[in-house]
Parts: sequence; C-alpha cells; structure tokens
Amino acid sequence: MKARLLILLTLILLYLEINHEEPQRSQPRFIKPNINRMLENPSINRYMADSIQQYPFNKPQILIQLEPLYPGLLGITYKLNPNLYLIGLNPLYSHLTLERTLFHELVHVKQLVNRDLDGKLWKGQLQDWTLPWSSRPWEQQAEAETRLFYKP
Repeated sequence: MKARLLILLTLILLYLEINHEEPQRSQPRFIKPNINRMLENPSINRYMADSIQQYPFNKPQILIQLEPLYPGLLGITYKLNPNLYLIGLNPLYSHLTLERTLFHELVHVKQLVNRDLDGKLWKGQLQDWTLPWSSRPWEQQAEAETRLFYKP
C-alpha cells in the first residue's frame, strides 16, 4: 500500500513538474526613437533657449536626424558651417536613451558655438584626441551638464 501511494505521489509530482509554466517576465518595452517627441522635453527646450539660442542675431541652426552610426556610438555632432550644426542619433537605441544623448550632444553644440571646442583645440589648448572618451574635458563637461540639467 505504501509503495502504491509513493508511486502515485511521484506521478503527481512528475505531472506537475512537466506541466509547470514559468510566469512570463515583462520585458522592458523598446520605445522607437522620435525626434519630435524628444524636442518636446522641457529641459531640452530650456537648455537650447538659455545656452545655445541666447544670442539675438545669428542664432545657430541645429538639424537632428536618426542615422546609422557605429554600434557603440549613441550620437555625434557635426559643425557644417559657422551657424549650422547636425546632430546624428543612432536609431539602434531606445527613445529615452537617445533623448539623453540629444541633450549631451546639445552641450557639444554649445561648446562649438562658444568656440570652447574648435578643431583639435579645447579652450585654446591643443588636445590629445587619443585620450579615452571619459578623460576628454569636453566630454566631461557634456556629461556634467547633462547630469545637472537633463530631466527625462
């Protein structure tokens, strides 16, 4: 009798183990990047008005586009001419990641407009562009201002 009960209990446990379904874990939803929505962010608008568009004449124009970039590169800023800048954002990343990246790249626009960053010069001093990204003073400033002023 004990043997039959043990076999029955084993079969029940085996059945439950085979038919057990793992609860589905919710995956973080990838939100497709949208430049128009990014530009609605109040902290981005405030930074552009206060730090970049502050001059009454010759206000810099900033074009923003999604473009294929090297997979580890989230964004890049180009100076096309003295008053025209292009920010490229990597569409492989989520909306929130690129919104923060846009803010970071806007700091670079400000650096270029103010001529803090000018070719290979940072604040008039020749810089070593082989430095790791996090050691470059213009990147340190961009990250510091992003942490300070960007609000998702």
